[in-house]
Amino acid sequence: MAAQVLAEVSSVLRKQQELMEKIENRPPTERRVEGITMPHYGGSLGESLELFLDQARHIDYTHEDNRKRVLAIMVSNLTGQAAVWYITQQHEITDITALAAALRREFIPTDLQECLRDSLYQLKQRECRDLAEYVTKYRQFISRVKDMGELDKITLFTRGLVSQTRAEVVYRRCSTVHQAINVAMEYERAHPIQLHRSRGTSRSAFQRTNNH
Repeated sequence: MAAQVLAEVSSVLRKQQELMEKIENRPPTERRVEGITMPHYGGSLGESLELFLDQARHIDYTHEDNRKRVLAIMVSNLTGQAAVWYITQQHEITDITALAAALRREFIPTDLQECLRDSLYQLKQRECRDLAEYVTKYRQFISRVKDMGELDKITLFTRGLVSQTRAEVVYRRCSTVHQAINVAMEYERAHPIQLHRSRGTSRSAFQRTNNH
């Protein structure tokens, strides 16, 4: 019995590996629809499914002449787990409407808003390459959060900043997220050496702690 279960698991894993190899080796395809650059979608929480689907709304994809062509182009821009999922479900998807509904069922969690808030709470500038990357990630999450006041948005942005930048933003008493982002960027442009030394000291202290 155990041998049979192991064989079935091995078979499933082998098929998944074959699917991933097909996706990685597939030839590049046209990624523009009527002059619109198509985004990719891989099914992760950090990506916006609605942004991906919105690109198809710029043309009449319900028209018979466009339906299959647009579906093919949209599908070619699926990556990672979303691409693997589509390969196993493609026989049930005949147009963009069906694709959108199926993607939402598969990749949008029922507690999406809670997940987005948790991701924002855990987001840290120190874990990003620089402030620009931190701001980009923050915007990706916050743009999809519903029913959040401006003060809470500012608080979530500020708490993830490195200490010196955070202190400056708090001191300036920003009233909008846009203002808080500008203050943070202006401060880091004006104090690059101090910030670099501060981060270097923190890393050295962390390394010394781990070596003991």
